[in-house]
Amino acid sequence: MKYPLTFDAADFPVIQRVLASQSGLVVSDTKQEQGWHAPRGSGQLRSWLCVPLVASRQTLGLLSLGNPVPDSFTLEHLRLAKLVAIPAAAAIQNARLYECAKIYGPELEKRTSDLQKAESALQRFQSRRPS
Repeated sequence: MKYPLTFDAADFPVIQRVLASQSGLVVSDTKQEQGWHAPRGSGQLRSWLCVPLVASRQTLGLLSLGNPVPDSFTLEHLRLAKLVAIPAAAAIQNARLYECAKIYGPELEKRTSDLQKAESALQRFQSRRPS
């Protein structure tokens, strides 16, 4: 199996609930959950826990745990997953910002340098012009 597992959330009503509420969810027994079907490649899940990774009010991803045994996750597990999700979302957001800075930083430096050269040339031109 390849990680991370990706899929279209529109195909999973339970995941849509998590995304809409931006809150976590514990499914004690997936066989009892209406509309449940496991993502392809996730195996036979009977118990499932999911917490959104939210930073700046934007959902960046999901932290999802599954177990083939029903009633494997408790509200305490959900609480702990939410605690893990906070720094995980911040780390993902910081990594994305860092990548953007790596991409746009040199371009910004070049444009700033070009602007400074243009200002310098304009000043030289203006100083040569008779008043």
